[in-house]
Amino acid sequence: MTEFVPPATWHDLAAAVLAAAKSHKVEAEVRFRTSDQLVVKVRKGKLEEIRQSTPSGASLRVFDGKRCVSGSTSHMDKDRLVSLLDELCSCAKVVDEDDANGLPEAEQLYSGEAELDLYDPNVEGVGVDKARDLALACEEGAFSADARVTQSEGASLSTSTGTTFLCNSRGLEATARGSFVSVQAQPVAEDDKGNKYSDGWWSSARYLSDLEDPALVGKEAGLRAAAQIGADKVATGRFPVLFAPEAASGLQELLFQCISGTAVYRNSTFLAGKENTPIAAPILTLIDDPLKARGLASAAFDAEGVATSRRTLVDQGVLKLYPCDCFAARRLGRKSTGHSGGGGVTSYNLYVLNGDKSPAELLSALDTGLLVTSFIGFGFNQATGDFSRGIRGFWVEKGKRIRPVQEVTVSSNLGAMLTNIVGVGNDLHFRSGTDSPSLLVREMSISGS
Repeated sequence: MTEFVPPATWHDLAAAVLAAAKSHKVEAEVRFRTSDQLVVKVRKGKLEEIRQSTPSGASLRVFDGKRCVSGSTSHMDKDRLVSLLDELCSCAKVVDEDDANGLPEAEQLYSGEAELDLYDPNVEGVGVDKARDLALACEEGAFSADARVTQSEGASLSTSTGTTFLCNSRGLEATARGSFVSVQAQPVAEDDKGNKYSDGWWSSARYLSDLEDPALVGKEAGLRAAAQIGADKVATGRFPVLFAPEAASGLQELLFQCISGTAVYRNSTFLAGKENTPIAAPILTLIDDPLKARGLASAAFDAEGVATSRRTLVDQGVLKLYPCDCFAARRLGRKSTGHSGGGGVTSYNLYVLNGDKSPAELLSALDTGLLVTSFIGFGFNQATGDFSRGIRGFWVEKGKRIRPVQEVTVSSNLGAMLTNIVGVGNDLHFRSGTDSPSLLVREMSISGS
């Protein structure tokens, strides 16, 4: 096992690497990362799996003019880090130049002003015994929800804490510490013919005290599994579709992919060239907020050290911004928006603003059509916007859920779906880092029997 190097020593190690970079007449970025992770899974009342890990390591990027190379190591000692830098400097001599390469501009770098309350020491204190007990409570909640919940694919409790230190040749020194805890259950319900139906539910938080009661999480999972009993196909046709929050959030993930600076400079998205033009109904506003206190995806600085800020990506239907890391920004002739994920453009706490319709009002407006609660499989073309996904959900008539559905596919084009949003719910909850209230789309193709 690699010896853990306490964060208190990282400053000196980074200083040695940057000094070596200066002697080579190159610029460098140094990142140190350590974390503690625990996953405890139970199934049918018994402990099934324990996974613990404490990964730590360092990654370096070297910029020799417009040439860039990177490397990483789990050996966090001075000699090995300097040796890695020496090797990267040699490699940089033979790679091609690219004008988009380079560290962020100094004025964009994080200066240590944001306090986001992302670390809870109580998460680090959750041991195997407590994690097992919480996971068991979650699974027991699922079994108690409905007598037809007879099987389980398991329940689990996961924790993670970590510290990152990032510095570079332009004066950046930034530290971030965070914690996560989550609980989930995947029960299986059975009808009187032995047919099985599965579903699940979860809760995630930065703070242990913010985690939903595991028993209630399990109960919700059990109710959802039981609600799928009797699921069948529906007639093929064109109908309105209501996306429940957990499904609507998936649409926002696709939208973000399509407006990312990487997709735009590569011209691999149907939304290239659409900045400052309407791309969605005026009732849709999409926010990305990295500075949300205790946010599941909050970060005061991105993977390149650029300070983050709250951004309105879509304002009342109008596309306002292409989120970019440094590379994508330079390709587009602009500056980074602080959206580097280390391997491309990433979002933070991405969400659609609440609307003014309750879930009951949206069902009433739907009248006859499909309520989608989750997606199955993949089917999306970023270049064209064509969308086709299998779903779980319910057939709705006269504003009431009539029966669950399965083996059903909904199809359209993401651009048309966004434009044809006719209702936004008031049921936004921050559950996963990408979130949305319910969204009602005027019409989509439904393929069933």
